[in-house]
Amino acid sequence: MKLQQRLEQLPFQERAYMIGSVEAIHDQWVFFDEQDEPSALTDILNEPFEIKGKHGWETFHTFENGIAIGPYSYPIKNGDSFKIKKPLTYVYQEWLNELTDESFTRFIHLINAMNFSVYDCIYCHNFLFYQVTKKQRDGVNFITFDNGEQLCSVHHHYQRGIPHSDRFELTLNNGKRHILTSL
Repeated sequence: MKLQQRLEQLPFQERAYMIGSVEAIHDQWVFFDEQDEPSALTDILNEPFEIKGKHGWETFHTFENGIAIGPYSYPIKNGDSFKIKKPLTYVYQEWLNELTDESFTRFIHLINAMNFSVYDCIYCHNFLFYQVTKKQRDGVNFITFDNGEQLCSVHHHYQRGIPHSDRFELTLNNGKRHILTSL
């Protein structure tokens, strides 16, 4: 199953969206997130996005020359509130794609139970990504999640080929540990 389909089938994921406001600066629209970090709006709009209107959040699909296009055209203004799906890094997406449906589902359920979201990933070293030409692949990937209150370090031990297995060792910054194995 493709990653996009997997993500759509997940239960609600906390912190899946960036919420902030926009401002035109030197003929460019800039998005300021909740921590006032600026990003060029065109760099982060990769999916449908939402703008807060009089009747709540409204979905738009494209953005061109200061106009949001969706069910109607909306000329954006300084201070408009945007809700944008957080992007997943390419290497992290590739790592998620490498997991079987079972491993993916079990892993996501475990991190969700620990109050982390698939969108909380702040670092992913995907060693599997560098082994694409090998038939028999094994190694460890390192993934770090931050939910704003805790950190979670994941060591993903894998074997690809025969046998095919995944072992996830998760450690929270408070010392609690979890182990998940999929064969």
